[in-house]
Amino acid sequence: MIFEYEIGGRKFVQKALVLGQVKQLISVIRGTVIPSVISSQSLVIALGDKVSEVLAIVLSEEGVSLKNKKTKEVQELLEENLSIEGSIKMVEDFFDCNPIASISGAMIGLSEKVQKAMTKTELKTPSTESVLPSVEETLPKETISSGGLQ
Repeated sequence: MIFEYEIGGRKFVQKALVLGQVKQLISVIRGTVIPSVISSQSLVIALGDKVSEVLAIVLSEEGVSLKNKKTKEVQELLEENLSIEGSIKMVEDFFDCNPIASISGAMIGLSEKVQKAMTKTELKTPSTESVLPSVEETLPKETISSGGLQ
């Protein structure tokens, strides 16, 4: 799904996130308390002054690659031109582009598969107790050296 917007005379699109955008978003929203019941309005309120930065990350300007995007410039354009209603609409569109529930479900499923695989590997690995020699086997026997203190 792709959404198109015109902001400040420039054209932007919003579509499914790529890994680089996810990385940027994580660094911006780290530490933000997300409400347990998420709505577009509650998320905009929770993000507070980070809304324009988050939207600047998720939007792509038409004809500009993500690696060449000037996020700070887009953020300033949004702050000068985007209404609160427009930002709420973009957050709603974000959830249509990025079905968080299905992504979360896939991540939980992946996590469970990894845990099962690790458990199977642990069961197949021999115990380290049987591999390591005992302390008595590795310590030298007591000997008295000639001329040494006793």
